[in-house]
Parts: sequence; C-alpha cells; structure tokens
Amino acid sequence: MGAGPHSFRKGLPRWLRLRAPLTKADIDLLREHVSECPACMLAALRQSGVEYHYDARGTGLLFNYEDEVKQYREHEQEFWQQQEYREIEGSWL
Repeated sequence: MGAGPHSFRKGLPRWLRLRAPLTKADIDLLREHVSECPACMLAALRQSGVEYHYDARGTGLLFNYEDEVKQYREHEQEFWQQQEYREIEGSWL
C-alpha cells in the first residue's frame, strides 16, 4: 500500500494517451503502477495531456488529488501501525 517503494515510470504518460478517453479502470491501473502514490499519479496524468477529471461522458469524477492523498495517508498509517504491532508482538516471544 502507500508505504511501499515506488517509482515513476517515464512511459506512463504515453500509456495514458493510448488509453484515452480514460475510465475508472484506467485510473485504478495507474494507481497500481505507481504504488498508490498520488504525486506520481498526478505527474503522469498532467504529462499525458489527457483529460483526467471526468469520465468520457463528463459525469463521473475520475481523479481527485486531495482524495488520493487522504487515501494514501490512511493506508500509510495502517501500514506503519501494523509494522509497529508486529515488532511489539515479536518482542513478547
């Protein structure tokens, strides 16, 4: 989840252009490709030049940076809490 290593792949903007118009499934795939990093998602989307705010019909929100950051931080907090719990649990044995 959010706390894992990630890297921005330079081919992502082109990949997004080839998939345009983007769907929710495309955004979900992008999220996987960048290990949920909102900054990497935003960079790829902006560099692609593809409309990413709404779906092809202009009705559904595809990407909201603030929501992505919130979700990323929640996953990151859960990850580190689990790590801390494992360390504490390991010290009991």
